Amino acid sequence: MYEHHGVNIAVTQSSTGEGLVQFLKGEIDIVDGTRAPHDEEYIEAESKGMTIQMTVIGNDAVVLVVHKDNPLRDISIEQLRKIFLTGEISDWSLITGGKKTGKIKTYGTNPEISGTAELFISKIGEKGFERTGKDYKHMFIEGYTQLHPTPTVVPTVAKDPDGIAYTPLKWVDDSVVLLSIEGVMPTEETVLDTSYALSRRMLMMTNDEPEGLTRDFIRFILSAEGQMIVKSEGFVPVVEIG
Repeated sequence: MYEHHGVNIAVTQSSTGEGLVQFLKGEIDIVDGTRAPHDEEYIEAESKGMTIQMTVIGNDAVVLVVHKDNPLRDISIEQLRKIFLTGEISDWSLITGGKKTGKIKTYGTNPEISGTAELFISKIGEKGFERTGKDYKHMFIEGYTQLHPTPTVVPTVAKDPDGIAYTPLKWVDDSVVLLSIEGVMPTEETVLDTSYALSRRMLMMTNDEPEGLTRDFIRFILSAEGQMIVKSEGFVPVVEIG
């Protein structure tokens, strides 16, 4: 971006849903997202003469974390469904072979605005599950704790011996234990080949084909230098960077 001296780029953190609200109001030029727009967001864009254009700029994984004292190291999609959605598994003894007991406390983000929560529910929900309106929030078990913003999830689980949470891989550190899902850990390889069950694409959305400085910025993100930044931020690049 050295050819654009004097250009300031303002970046703020938000959920995908919050970013799309600002984008559709015309308040921002680019919205980063972890999901495609919903039908109602496409309809709103069309009503305003906007055409949402998506560019894939990276790959990511939604991961499961538990407290460092928890003996659990692997979990299945079925177990996640029964923990987070149906409540059939509510005590740690049921999935740790009795090595740990106590009520399971579930944490995550707000499904009304969070692409992370939406992907999580869609992946662990029953086959054929479809989103209707904002009904996602009613799918979690009673007692599920919504945390905002997303970076607060890992520190919360790090302090709760009975906690389990889903969160983007980039926010995970050594204060918690990262679980594999059905024997597969989230790595660059398993995210790219989607053998890790909760893999996803990272998007940049613009109004129609990007032009001018917006186009140049996205091209920079897709360049080798830009993809190095993507990788340094904890995501998996979409282009080979050597």
